Amino acid sequence: VIAAPDRHYTFDRRRGNTPFGQLLDQHRRGVTTVSDEQYIDLIAAVHPQVMREGSAALDRALTDMRRRREHAHVWDSDAFEDFLQRAMAHLGVNADLLHRSVGRENALEHFSVWRKHAVNGRELAA
Repeated sequence: VIAAPDRHYTFDRRRGNTPFGQLLDQHRRGVTTVSDEQYIDLIAAVHPQVMREGSAALDRALTDMRRRREHAHVWDSDAFEDFLQRAMAHLGVNADLLHRSVGRENALEHFSVWRKHAVNGRELAA
């Protein structure tokens, strides 16, 4: 079971979809933290008034985002499904999509249920 908010139905609606290539590059480089630049992009799109309030307000916003571990990546439902399929292919995950509900149907998120195939000839536990 995998679910991710569809940006069209959240405060992220003004942000663009995170490109697969960006995440693949971060994965290959072993990136495990969100950069200030990514958080600043988020702040500019979601809280533009902070950008006008000066560096002290921006510093507070960055501190708050790090403390809350805010997500930096966003997708709409179609882009998230594309990301999932490309990520699974890259990682060698073989799975079938069993059920999907997308934002334009549920006004909230991409929700999907996948069944992973056997790994190295061994069946997966139910």
